[in-house]
Amino acid sequence: MADAASESLQAQTFMIDNLPLELRELIWESTLPHGRVFHIQRVSRATPVEHDGQRETFFHFYINHPHPVALHVCGESRATALRRGFFLLSRLQNPGPWFDPVSDILYIDRNQRELLQRPTGFDPLRVAGLDRVLNVGIEWRAFFRDVPFSFKEPGMSTYWKRAIEPLCRSMPSLRTINYILPQVRQKGGVSWGRVPFRSEIFEAQLVPLPLETHIPWEARRNTAGAVTPAGGADQGTILHSQLLRPWLEIQREIQEAFDEIVGAVEVDATRVTSPNHTPSQVLGWWLLRVGTPVDYGTPEARAFFE
Repeated sequence: MADAASESLQAQTFMIDNLPLELRELIWESTLPHGRVFHIQRVSRATPVEHDGQRETFFHFYINHPHPVALHVCGESRATALRRGFFLLSRLQNPGPWFDPVSDILYIDRNQRELLQRPTGFDPLRVAGLDRVLNVGIEWRAFFRDVPFSFKEPGMSTYWKRAIEPLCRSMPSLRTINYILPQVRQKGGVSWGRVPFRSEIFEAQLVPLPLETHIPWEARRNTAGAVTPAGGADQGTILHSQLLRPWLEIQREIQEAFDEIVGAVEVDATRVTSPNHTPSQVLGWWLLRVGTPVDYGTPEARAFFE
């Protein structure tokens, strides 16, 4: 009798169509992926794609996340997925990866830092879907590389504003800027600065960066406002002791700069303000690579925890 009852239960079919629409949509939403990192490999150099009346380039990613199953089950499930996310157009006749703007992060590393350098007066970067991105992640070195710094500035907020403003012009819907620090690094131009070779082919996982974590920083960026040492050294002196700073201090400086420009976008050289723009946050993360050995196959790699 027990076996017969078990077989009877297995033979039963649950009809999702019998549920109210609100519950069906919740079920489809629960199948959607979230919290993924889309690591940009490069921007296409091919002929721009005609998209929504504009000619745009598109992104190539190191890892192409598969489409959620809900896109292919039925019209209702697909509609739910397209309400929640959109396609980051990749090329003609290919919709590209599905992106959830609420939880997914578009990640820019040091090698793509030119994407951040769009001076005022230049057109914003036009990449299909970029105007709908809410969360951008930036590798720690890309934050300060190649951004002019003046020791005459009263503090770091002006520097950060100049570094971050191009993001706001290219991504007018931006809500969070995510400082991403790879936990495993090997010696490079900056002390223990380089990401291990080919680590980008492994899935990225983000872990919150504790506020008290001392993070590596370029010394010349940290001397503004420093006390002049005895002996007459000027303000531009590189202070080796400032190569490491608490993430809490850096986060505060970036946030102050971001607060000055949040909600403002530049359209045809005209400054406009969006009153409904959500106040932005600056968040910090350790970057882990799932499935890699701690040493990444090289004795110069080192895992950092504080």
